[in-house]
Amino acid sequence: MNPNTSTPANPGYITVNVEEKLFQNRYKVDAGRPHIRIKDADICTHACASKSCTFVCPASCYKTEGNGTVTLITDGCLECGSCRILCSEFSNVDWEYPRGGHGILFKFG
Repeated sequence: MNPNTSTPANPGYITVNVEEKLFQNRYKVDAGRPHIRIKDADICTHACASKSCTFVCPASCYKTEGNGTVTLITDGCLECGSCRILCSEFSNVDWEYPRGGHGILFKFG
């Protein structure tokens, strides 16, 4: 049975797997020209206690390493801007739109 369809027990209920939806999108990497960067890695490591970018980013571009550093991999970024808005205390995210023809390519609009 398809879990994405209504059933008598759950009429009108549709389950959605976010990872499957994100997989439908494509990302064209602009090699050597990332559109996001962490300005000062030491701020993330020592001053930022919450490291909230690591759990707010819908594409999981930010990761906390075992030594407390935050790494950023821009491939797959959805260009939502959540990271730069969230990092308002330190303003440690340098964010701009990718060059034309690069970045996220949404399959469904």
